[in-house]
Amino acid sequence: MFFRHTVRDMPNAIEKEDLALTALRSYVVDRHIYFVAARTPPVGAEDLPFPNLVLLWVVGVSPASDHLIGCWCVQACHN
Repeated sequence: MFFRHTVRDMPNAIEKEDLALTALRSYVVDRHIYFVAARTPPVGAEDLPFPNLVLLWVVGVSPASDHLIGCWCVQACHN
């Protein structure tokens, strides 16, 4: 279920992302994956607040245990 390519093997990040999602989708029940995004409280000026971080989870149901499995990432919000 794990993505086994290195960044240098991939011409660009979008193809790498597609392969990782395809790998996860092929492992989980019914090939259904779910995206959950959350943003941390706003920071910055009162007239121009923006979220500090974006948290993203991509999950599906494991056929082996019925538990959620997947991956997560954290990214600085850039408008």
